[in-house]
Amino acid sequence: MYIQIHDGSDLIALAMAHSAFFELAMSKLYSWFDICWTPSAAEDDGKGVDALSYGLATLALPNRFAQSISRLRGPGPGRLGLTRQVANHDYASYVRTFSISNGPPDVTSEYSIARESGKMLCTLVALALSKMAHLESFIWDTDSGILSDIFMALSSLEDEHGESQLGHVWIRLHDRTNLNTPSSSSSSSPTMGLPAPPAPLAITQTNNKLSTAIGNYVYSAADTSVPETKKFADISVQYPTFSILPPLKSLTVLNIDDISYLDELSILIERSAPCLVDLSVGLSASSCSQDFALPWDGPDLQQVDHEAKWPGESKIPLFRLGGVLGILVGRIYDIRRKPKTEVSAKSQPVAAEEVSDTGREGVRLDGKLKLRTLALERVAISPGVMVRAIDWSNMTSLTILDCIHSDTLWKILRKHFQPTPLVRGAPQKSPVQYRLSLKQFHVDPVSPSFITFVRETLAPNTLDTLYLHDQRHTTRPLVTADQIFNTIVKRHRSSIENLLINCPNNRGSRDRYKRWVVEGDFLAYIMSGKMKSLRALGIVMNRKDWHKFIRHLPQMATLRALYIPRIVGYHLDAPRELAMSIMDTVSLRREIQLVHIGLLKKCYEIYEGDPQDGGNDAAHEDDGDSTSDSSSSTSDEPEATDNGLTEGSDDGIDGPFEYLSDDGQSHIGHLGAATRPLRPLRLREIVCCEDEAEIFRVRHGRL
Repeated sequence: MYIQIHDGSDLIALAMAHSAFFELAMSKLYSWFDICWTPSAAEDDGKGVDALSYGLATLALPNRFAQSISRLRGPGPGRLGLTRQVANHDYASYVRTFSISNGPPDVTSEYSIARESGKMLCTLVALALSKMAHLESFIWDTDSGILSDIFMALSSLEDEHGESQLGHVWIRLHDRTNLNTPSSSSSSSPTMGLPAPPAPLAITQTNNKLSTAIGNYVYSAADTSVPETKKFADISVQYPTFSILPPLKSLTVLNIDDISYLDELSILIERSAPCLVDLSVGLSASSCSQDFALPWDGPDLQQVDHEAKWPGESKIPLFRLGGVLGILVGRIYDIRRKPKTEVSAKSQPVAAEEVSDTGREGVRLDGKLKLRTLALERVAISPGVMVRAIDWSNMTSLTILDCIHSDTLWKILRKHFQPTPLVRGAPQKSPVQYRLSLKQFHVDPVSPSFITFVRETLAPNTLDTLYLHDQRHTTRPLVTADQIFNTIVKRHRSSIENLLINCPNNRGSRDRYKRWVVEGDFLAYIMSGKMKSLRALGIVMNRKDWHKFIRHLPQMATLRALYIPRIVGYHLDAPRELAMSIMDTVSLRREIQLVHIGLLKKCYEIYEGDPQDGGNDAAHEDDGDSTSDSSSSTSDEPEATDNGLTEGSDDGIDGPFEYLSDDGQSHIGHLGAATRPLRPLRLREIVCCEDEAEIFRVRHGRL
């Protein structure tokens, strides 16, 4: 028997239909637990809170509790007793993905870990997690903070074979500078208040400070500050955290604001090195300029303290060899590789790789991370660590957002991964072998070095995703839109599926978006249909090119997501009419696959309605904004266009055509093919669909 399931309500109906379907429905219904905060959650009489509380209570309560309730309540008049089958079910065991999304600050702030309610939330989550034996993904995307209780619960997960199935962890840490803000609606706990991050340490350096490929050079240990050993009661961060998690395949940690989290991550990366393929790391805006976040180099500096049993026992300076990246790979790769040489404060600086460091217990660490995806945000890059500690042969996706020294990275990568000729000693124009397999880039800012790197190190027609931003406070961009077109887009025209080119406005700069306006040859090339793989497009265009772009949509039939953040010369905040013009074109040319439209600050979806609704879909349409096109018409005669043909026909000779049957139903006919009903198209405004179209998620220019 074949049963088609469309949404969660179908699963509930299936579970209630017969006991034989109960087990099947529950395993699917509880496989994904996700809490999404609505903008009006604080004004809905606690409905948003109830969804979180009741959902976690269902997962956290043990089977014995449910059995006791079933026995005590029993059957009664007008009330059905809980069956033994329902009472014996452990719903938490079905959960494969646990996710708590971010929400409005006025709602999530009530669950800050500096308050009693935040402590209770984390405790309830930890209780529920401890029962999710088959959990595969854990996502914590709220800035309320996360306690070590949750990490301990994740570390205890084991299935019936004694193994952990957890492979994906995505955590956004809290910003401790906002946790101590008092709230009139909730009292804060005196024991849970966390101090603000320490101020950057001052370092005295000579006037002839030099930099190497590893970082800023420090001549001796006298120029650095060694932190004092802390007691467990005196630490300002959570412990234990990442160091106790099982080996992972995918790891994302954002808003890091303390070096202790980096030391913990180094232990997890060492444990996960054989299987880790996706790594994303981001620092908080308040900590990216602190001393531990900058890359350093020197003879007396170390990456991590191998003798420290926990971060509070670390006795090495906050100035770490290689900075953030040096710490992360500190337990699998030694930056220093050659015999030690004498270095004094007056001698010439020697790069870190020229000094030996055999690591823990004299064992040389020379492992590399074999990543497929690497994403960095606000991380000061150490190019030497990036090139040596990562195996670039397998990497397919690279994200560099607002990172210092990114321009130096592109230059070193370009020099290190130049293509080699297939035959030794072959002429210059002979075929070459490219050494990189990168297919996806998400970069901010864009520099000429990046453009040159992509042009010289990637084979033609291999790049499928290109997201470019430029959010720097500069008078003009270093790279123009035409340079991006001539250097990258044309070279990879047959393979590019996702393209975003945007200069978002920052505070104090209102016309930044005009720097990357797609026009002229660039826009004509996109509209020509030569980019046959294009699925998602995000550009800024001129108002004069709008109607031309709409007319050429049939040439971009494979496009499924369109994002237009700005239209130069268009000053209205009601883009629905623009979206309607796009939907009219899609209605006439059904080969166009466009579904999601992002215009200015609005997002719309084109969907197929019910052929029997007569053009009215009050459940999904805005009041008074139902679409009126030939496909939704229910009159006795089809509406004719200027050329006398029925709307929905291609050219009147071949392709699909519209006709009315004897019963008055509208159909599309194909020459030599069976007819099928014509489903009318509808347009509705939706919340930005970041989960369905990646281009809307990356439009912010951050992880």
